[in-house]
Amino acid sequence: MDDRDLKFTRLEKMAKSEDEEERREAAHLLGDLKGKRGVRVLITLLQDPCGAVREAAAGALKKIDRKEVIQKLISLLYSEEVYIRNMAIEILEEIGEKAVEDIASLLQDKNHDIRKFACDMLGNIKNSRATAYLILALDDPHINVACAACEALGNIRDKTATGALIRVITEKKDKWLTCYAVEALGKIKDPQATKVLMKLSSSKEPLILFALIKAFGEIKDIQMVRKLFMWLDSPPLSSAALETLARIAMEAPEKIREILRKEPKKLDVIRGFLKEPTWGVKKNAALLLGVARDR
Repeated sequence: MDDRDLKFTRLEKMAKSEDEEERREAAHLLGDLKGKRGVRVLITLLQDPCGAVREAAAGALKKIDRKEVIQKLISLLYSEEVYIRNMAIEILEEIGEKAVEDIASLLQDKNHDIRKFACDMLGNIKNSRATAYLILALDDPHINVACAACEALGNIRDKTATGALIRVITEKKDKWLTCYAVEALGKIKDPQATKVLMKLSSSKEPLILFALIKAFGEIKDIQMVRKLFMWLDSPPLSSAALETLARIAMEAPEKIREILRKEPKKLDVIRGFLKEPTWGVKKNAALLLGVARDR
């Protein structure tokens, strides 16, 4: 038995100790050794009753660049213990790009919760290699999974997903899916989506309109900014539109000034918000008036 085998044997024994500090130390040292043999022990320690031991095991697994780590962590996603699932998800997301294909394979799982976990993780990893898998997941029969796929594509911000997200809006006709697709397109900021989003602004569905307000604030197309000013006169949407316009004013003040120079009557509408009792509404109105240099 060589020195490395002796070290593993000693650390395996420490990992079974009744002393929490010894188990924690074993986890740290197994991470330093980076061996295949330590993966199984660390996965066991990841389920330890002591939080410090679990944290040490998680840190050690992140150091070990092995396929076995990803596969073992994926198996923990089926655990009934929420903290174990969450820890496995956290480590897989930190492993990142190397785990994309393994995580994407979960999109075929029979359990819709597992499929949703996969979408969420791929969205948080933000690697464009996941785009094609998530586009397929837009047709998932479970609405939560399809919505999660939309959200993940928005987080990745890959413009190759634009066409698929537009099809979700124009063909599926589901308000929840539409909302998630709209927000995703807002994050992607592809000019190809402008026409579809502007057409959707005539919708009577409040959820969709609130999603559009958020998306318009991300894209900042001049047509969209004008639409936000129009929504200031619509009480259910006015506060959200005002907040979005205030954010645009901080990031792209010239767009706000350009519109208000051409439509000075909008300043009267904004001044009206200064009388609102809500501090946040008044703050947003004041910011816009300042950017507009309204004397």
